[in-house]
Amino acid sequence: MAHPYSQDLRLRALYLITSGMSISKVSRTLDISRTTLYKWRHQLESIGSTLP
Repeated sequence: MAHPYSQDLRLRALYLITSGMSISKVSRTLDISRTTLYKWRHQLESIGSTLP
């Protein structure tokens, strides 16, 4: 079962990605799967929110 991530962590990850850090590096740094990060980025781009 997947564990929920806090909104703060989601925002921090997306800040790093939009600041130019690669998704792979954010994944390693914050211990979040790349798939999850791509999903969050897509949500942000398409609906402007990272809320589940």
